[in-house]
Amino acid sequence: MDTLLGTQTYVMDEITKGLQDDCHFFVILKGRQLGITTISLALDLYWHFTHPGLQGTLTTDTEENRDMFRSTLAMYMEGLPKEYRIPLLAHNRNQLSLKNRSRLFYQVAGLRAKGSLGRGKAITYLHGTETSSWGDEEGLASLLASLAETNPDRLYLFESTARGFNMFHDMYVTAKRARTQRAIFCGWWRNELYMLDPNSQTYKVYWDGKLTGEEKEWVRDIKKLYNFEINSRQIAWWRWKLYEGIKDDSLMYQEFPPTEDYAFVMTGTSFFSNARCTDAVKRLSELIVNTLDIALELTSKILKFLNPQKDWLHSKFGNSLLILLIMLLALIPLTVVLIGLIVSAYKCPVATLTVWNRLQSLRHQK
Repeated sequence: MDTLLGTQTYVMDEITKGLQDDCHFFVILKGRQLGITTISLALDLYWHFTHPGLQGTLTTDTEENRDMFRSTLAMYMEGLPKEYRIPLLAHNRNQLSLKNRSRLFYQVAGLRAKGSLGRGKAITYLHGTETSSWGDEEGLASLLASLAETNPDRLYLFESTARGFNMFHDMYVTAKRARTQRAIFCGWWRNELYMLDPNSQTYKVYWDGKLTGEEKEWVRDIKKLYNFEINSRQIAWWRWKLYEGIKDDSLMYQEFPPTEDYAFVMTGTSFFSNARCTDAVKRLSELIVNTLDIALELTSKILKFLNPQKDWLHSKFGNSLLILLIMLLALIPLTVVLIGLIVSAYKCPVATLTVWNRLQSLRHQK
């Protein structure tokens, strides 16, 4: 392939924008087979070529992926014109060492806890791949602690598909609300290869001229959140991939999420469809926020009506009445939240976890 995929161009553009805004830490939530790891490996090489004395790390989930990515980097270097190459000092299972004093260490996070990532290293470049599969939460904390904070050439990337509510989910949520980090969601629909030829028989089989209820939900969300129009060829591809490839709704949403809300699903935990759970999350979150606003507004109006300057408020009766009113108003949003969480826990555990996370985000915003 001579040209980049739309997904690859989008992610690189977003990283460029972030760097221009003095943001050096990126958490990338992606779908399957979008070429994000491939283009990120090219960025690994480019960054070490153009920044002498850099100390970086490529951290994978398994040894198999480490060896595969090491081989990919070797092929990248071999394919470069001679004038763009930096002489190689060493390239083995542990590190890539260049003559410009830059080094890229290979590390394996593994699927179980070890706690040794990043120890003894001062890192100015990091590429963590398939972070959702890392089983080493302590190791991640150690790795983050080793990152340089002021080096102008620093760059840190974590890219992964979603695998439920794990530490990568927490990282993504943190990056969304942080000032020095950036969360990037790359949907499957940015890949121009994920659409069917309208003249093909497969397209005619899978496009019947209308959207299902679930498709309407996420097509509307994609337009609202990302200002992207989904066309019939993409819908036909989605249906074909689901029915003849993945064959499971939950896995399809996990591997090829339409939006970030659909990405963090837990397979096999709910009788209800993921679309209904996601819709329930959005409605419950809006209800909670609206209820909080109403309670605050009522409290303000009551206090204004009672007028603290009135003499009767200074009596024991007045003080007790005022405290009682405030307590009753405070119970309204708490009751709504409690009922919502109980209902969603019964109907959809995924929705419960997502609502809890959004309540935490709301607390930070307030």
